[in-house]
Amino acid sequence: MNTLRSSNSLSRRNVSGYRNSVVLLVVVTVCLMAGGCSAFNPVTLTTTSSVNTASVRDVHNFLASPENWPKITTSSNSVVIPEDAKKSFDLGKPTPVNGLVKEIFGLPPILAPSVTWKCVQSNAKVGRLEFFSEEGLPGVLSDARILYDIKGDGEATSVKLDVSFEPTSPFGVLASIALKVENTIAMKFLLPKEISKKA
Repeated sequence: MNTLRSSNSLSRRNVSGYRNSVVLLVVVTVCLMAGGCSAFNPVTLTTTSSVNTASVRDVHNFLASPENWPKITTSSNSVVIPEDAKKSFDLGKPTPVNGLVKEIFGLPPILAPSVTWKCVQSNAKVGRLEFFSEEGLPGVLSDARILYDIKGDGEATSVKLDVSFEPTSPFGVLASIALKVENTIAMKFLLPKEISKKA
């Protein structure tokens, strides 16, 4: 009798656990279909650097000029003005606020994913620069943001880079690992190297 009761109790627990799992699965599915919640946590990556023999304005203007991006971002191939952009500007100069830039990655034309960035703030005097892409990289991530905080630090200029985004698939989660490595290479090695060429 005790064995039977124990078996019935275990069976009820299994059924209850199964029901809870089904409910959780339904809730997650509905959230994803409705766009009301995300199965992945937001990602924020912070990288710092120090650039010698360059002012805050020099570093800001370099980072704000799209033609320089492929020079320090290993996965970046090229930059163009999007076809639907209302205003055009010189990609070799700092992007104006509200200006749009399409950054192409990979190996065109075989593989050429792209992100269209909008400059939401740019202030060379205080060293603030920010780009945002709501669409991000479809199927991988959305709500991507690049924020630079540039400050004079004695004879050097310090740079803090915050990259944040919302993963929309497991590929977005994996991308954070590659981006962390890429950002480190860009900020600590390639940025100082490229800036020194202009000194």
